[in-house]
Amino acid sequence: MSQASDQPRPDPMGSARALQPLIEATRDGYDEARSLPAELADALAASGLFRLWLPPEMGGAELPPLPLVAAMEALATMDSSVGWCATIAAGYARLSAPWGPAPRTLSSAPGGAYWWAR
Repeated sequence: MSQASDQPRPDPMGSARALQPLIEATRDGYDEARSLPAELADALAASGLFRLWLPPEMGGAELPPLPLVAAMEALATMDSSVGWCATIAAGYARLSAPWGPAPRTLSSAPGGAYWWAR
């Protein structure tokens, strides 16, 4: 695994903890809407948690699985729906890594298949 030395090492647990106030503020509407609010989805994407397994050439940190799993567990402890959605997005981001960046750019518009990994 390689990580660019000029990039700061990500703090997955810090990123997850930083989302707690937003998770708590938006939690009541998840079940009725049957989705996370756009504000929370955007914050999750911006946090970098979806990119922890991606290689650096795709904007990721290429960390070992345990730091990601710990962060996802922390999110799930705050709200199970958030943990589930974040885990699925991070896992699919990892699965897309062998394709390289080209397929990801084909549907990077909001709501597109790879929007969560932008």
